[in-house]
Amino acid sequence: MTYFEPAGTGVALRPVFAPEGDLALSPSQLLERPLQPSMAAESRPRRILMTTQTGRPAWDHCLELAGLLGRFGLDVALATLGEPPTHVQLEETLRFPNLQVFPNRFGNGWKDDDWSEVERAGDWLLRLEEHVEPDIVHLHAYPFGALPFRAPRLLEGHDCPVCRFRALRGDVPSVLWERYRQAVHSALRESRLVVAPTAAALHELQDAFGALPEYRVIAAGRSPRRFQPGNKEDLILSAGCFGDEAQNLPALEAVARDLAWPVAVLVEGDAGELDNGPRPVRVLDRPSSQRLASWYGRASIFVQPCRYEPSGVSALEAALAGCALVLGDVPSLRETWEGAALFVEPGNPVDLHRTLELLIHEPKGRRGLAQRARTRALLLSPERRAAAFLEAYADVLREKSGDDAALRAS
Repeated sequence: MTYFEPAGTGVALRPVFAPEGDLALSPSQLLERPLQPSMAAESRPRRILMTTQTGRPAWDHCLELAGLLGRFGLDVALATLGEPPTHVQLEETLRFPNLQVFPNRFGNGWKDDDWSEVERAGDWLLRLEEHVEPDIVHLHAYPFGALPFRAPRLLEGHDCPVCRFRALRGDVPSVLWERYRQAVHSALRESRLVVAPTAAALHELQDAFGALPEYRVIAAGRSPRRFQPGNKEDLILSAGCFGDEAQNLPALEAVARDLAWPVAVLVEGDAGELDNGPRPVRVLDRPSSQRLASWYGRASIFVQPCRYEPSGVSALEAALAGCALVLGDVPSLRETWEGAALFVEPGNPVDLHRTLELLIHEPKGRRGLAQRARTRALLLSPERRAAAFLEAYADVLREKSGDDAALRAS
């Protein structure tokens, strides 16, 4: 098994996708495994306050996790920040009787000139905690980890603007981000546990903000029942935002005209911001969840030539749907997909074109690569992720109980 270990991080690294025993299981066996957290029922929390945004993939991840936590009697209060949930999203929440949603329109601008929004959102979260009375606060936004919550905090990190800037530019952001950096520095030290989807993401956090007191890798997970292989077509699929430098979609556009197969892009941002001129790729503007899964099922190849990607959720969804993966050679994606994907240099269009043409004209190799990716993806299940969070919650509560006992004895 391949281990990914950034030099000099001090992060205790383990493979994020499987223990050795799981690699011998067939896809059908992997689908039938039950959710089996190891902690006793009495050590679990009763109520979680969780923050999220309403865009993909954050919203999907939180709903999936909340539903699985409900199997073990946990209630989840979901506080949304930024754009409020749509009517369709609110209807989705009705499937989970253990879930309450508390929408809020405060933005997520982290620059110092937008910090008043952050302060108002923080005040609202503290008032919401008083109302909800959670056992644990599960945060998905770094700066809020420094707030004086009464309950212990678990900080789950994904995309960090400072880490993104360092990955793309090799430098730190301007002074406009200084307050954000200070807040994240405090939050990482005041949270009981810091969780990231890959060891590479933890390394980036340590490199940007210093040593982490307590940390854990809990990989992303998506439901294989939602993303399934369909009748495969001669189609290359990608996903992302054209205006996001990290996604590197212009590199794909640069080679698309010379490929033997058409290319389509699932746009996660606002496609209305694109120019109206002809494009070498087909733009699919924020499709519904059902259409999204359908496109993944139809495509034979999924390509993501990104320059920064801390979690790789789109690649995971594509792999579940039976796509062969071509990914940017960045540490987080190589950590998860080594041996189950082909990797390209993000800044090398010749490498990207050559790799895609190789898979187009080698159907046997393409199908084999897709099978390896799907087997790997089945290991990254939402059930495994929920079990890991249940154990993380129990560890956080045990640590708090120990601190409380020590305080009473002093």
